[in-house]
Amino acid sequence: MIQRIVQCALLAVGLSLASVMQAKTTEDIRQYGAWKVNCTMEQVDGCYMSLLGKGKDGDEAIFRVGVRYETYNDRLQPLLKVLVPLGVSLMQAPVLTIAIDRPEGPKSFVLDYSRCVDVGCLSVKVLSPGLRDHLRNGHTGTLMFVDGIGKIHKYSFSLRGSSRALALVQQNRAL
Repeated sequence: MIQRIVQCALLAVGLSLASVMQAKTTEDIRQYGAWKVNCTMEQVDGCYMSLLGKGKDGDEAIFRVGVRYETYNDRLQPLLKVLVPLGVSLMQAPVLTIAIDRPEGPKSFVLDYSRCVDVGCLSVKVLSPGLRDHLRNGHTGTLMFVDGIGKIHKYSFSLRGSSRALALVQQNRAL
């Protein structure tokens, strides 16, 4: 049920974004492994890298992970944004966890939910140098969250290409 709601919501968001993107004439979209980087000359926030995570069957979009430079706490900073489906637990476990598998061993990061909107619940975290290093050098990430009935959901995603994508986002950050 949650997957179907998220799929419909992501489709609606995608259609809305597609109509906005068609209006932009200088768009540059690049693919680095599993990561897509979207840069437009009109975009005041520079480039945005994102990964669309799919369910175990590989067909349905479940979550989105992205990085963009934005003004946050009155400073331009790289932000890690994660969108998960509505129906996550905001009472039992009001956080999600990203675990990064690295040769030196796994590292986990906890993100609080910032807000829930009609397409899902959003977590935003400043991309610290340590977290950025883990994203660049990791192999696989695992996103974990708890739904409203207490079931733990785990989804893996590839970090292949994240180093090049992060470099492009940093190089083209907003001025």
